[in-house]
Amino acid sequence: MQLSQRGKGLVITLSGVALLIPDALALRLSGLESWNAVFWRSLLASMVILIWLLLSRRQQHPLTMLKMSVTSWVLAAIIAVASIGFVLSLMYTSVANTLIILALAPMFSAFYDRLFRQQQLPLRTWLAILCCLFGVGILVSDNFGNGSQTGNLLALMTAILMGIEFSLLATVPQQQIWPALGLGYIGATLFGLLCAMLTAASLSLANANLLAVAAMGLVIIPFAFMLISQGPRYLPAPEVAMLMMLETVCAPFLVWWVLDEDPGQYALLGGAIVISTLVLHSILDLVQERRSQASARTDTLASE
Repeated sequence: MQLSQRGKGLVITLSGVALLIPDALALRLSGLESWNAVFWRSLLASMVILIWLLLSRRQQHPLTMLKMSVTSWVLAAIIAVASIGFVLSLMYTSVANTLIILALAPMFSAFYDRLFRQQQLPLRTWLAILCCLFGVGILVSDNFGNGSQTGNLLALMTAILMGIEFSLLATVPQQQIWPALGLGYIGATLFGLLCAMLTAASLSLANANLLAVAAMGLVIIPFAFMLISQGPRYLPAPEVAMLMMLETVCAPFLVWWVLDEDPGQYALLGGAIVISTLVLHSILDLVQERRSQASARTDTLASE
């Protein structure tokens, strides 16, 4: 059975999100902290993405991949800053604060699309975004509010940048998406290295869990975001950002299962709200798409 455009978008995006779910657990198991985490996550991810590009586009000269549009370079910069901001927000504020603030990313993406791309979302998508935000709020309600304003502002900056990032992915030429992703992680690597040198932070892996570091940097981060970055080709950018909330919901339960860290008494309720909302929204959109296609076929036959 051939998938529709929306069906392709859902499969590709959900595959990337599913691969991203173990990221928080791998980070906890790795033993990496602060700039050490930024450096190694970004370095390994950028290596995998660039090697993948060189192998898949071996008929092209490597430097031709740097010939990107201004928008693609802006996208690379946003990816770098958002990646750094995510790790730093976890350093300066609670995980709960970070998760609830990052759940605002679909709204920022929708605002960006409305202001700069003149695109509107159907009412059901706005309702789904609000329901998901409500569900995430319940999920983290036991621990929300514990953290510094610096960390909260970093999380808010990251949410804004992520929203813009997903919108830009829909406008950047397909051939430039993965190079922008790789360059973004190279930028995060260099920034992490600079800050580690300025703060005298160690970049040693002597006490790290190398298996967790390898899984995180060589598999989870690069391939998850290589898949997710394809999502806006088929789905509205705010919907892709909304599907990312599955990682927000599922990651704490994976940590709970492996490390026995209770995510809170309301976690199951919040998670159920988010997952139910996303499933219902996806079903309604697929049904609407099929109706539109059927109507278009009927109109075509009638005109003939």
